[in-house]
Parts: sequence; structure tokens; C-alpha cells
Amino acid sequence: DVGADHHQHVVEVVGDAAGEAAGRLHLLAVAQLPLGPVAHRRLGVDPQAIHVLNEAGSTAEEATQVFELAAREKFGRLIIITSKQHTRRAKLVMRRRLDDLGVQVIMRASPYDRANVSRWWSDRATLRFTLFETQRLLAYWIGVAD
Repeated sequence: DVGADHHQHVVEVVGDAAGEAAGRLHLLAVAQLPLGPVAHRRLGVDPQAIHVLNEAGSTAEEATQVFELAAREKFGRLIIITSKQHTRRAKLVMRRRLDDLGVQVIMRASPYDRANVSRWWSDRATLRFTLFETQRLLAYWIGVAD
């Protein structure tokens, strides 16, 4: 999920319906991430532009929440930040959900993700997460998962 490892994941939403970045920066965060005060002080984000997503059980559920907010706010572009191993599947899920809105989806790996993906097999946690993501990606491609 976008919120699978809560210290790493934030969704930044930039732009308006025309896709112009001028003027609006919104931050979405998973429910457990105390992002508001940090974003407000360090990034200069208007507190009214910080949206906290409800806790979701899957990337698909988070994509639905992002869809609802993007439709309501008429966002033109999303920059989604997630873990290194999750970027491919998260991008597929978000694009599937947001395609009807014409929202541009840009996926980025978190700069705080310490996973060594070039040697994913050498660290137990990275190995487990990579194998989990590979299974989910395969299930997504063959149409049995969302």
C-alpha cells in the first residue's frame, strides 16, 4: 500500500484541473503519519491543504480515497511517494483508478526508504517485502487482485 510503511509514504498532489502546478500544493498522508505539523512548518504548506487519508487495507482502497479527493478538488497531477519496491504496482493501481479523471500520475520512491533494491536478497526485510510485492504485482497483472 501507499501506507504500508508509514514513515516513508506521503502523496503529494500538485496542480489544478488543467494540470498547472501554479498555486496549489496539497499533501495527503496515511492516517498514522503525523505529517501536518511537519509539512506546515518545514514545507510551508497551508494547513488547509493537508488531507489525511483514512486507514486503508490495500493500495486499491487508498487509490479510491485519492480518486474521490482528486475528483472533488479537480487535481490535474499526482506525485505519489512510496517505497522502492512498491512503486511499480502502486503506479498501476493509481493509474487504473484515476484514468477516468485524466489525472497525471507520477510515481517516486521515497528518499527515506533504506531498502537496497540492487541487493534485495541480502537483507531479510527487503527480501520479504520484494517477494510480497512481486506476488501482488503478478496477481494484479493476471487480474485476480486490485
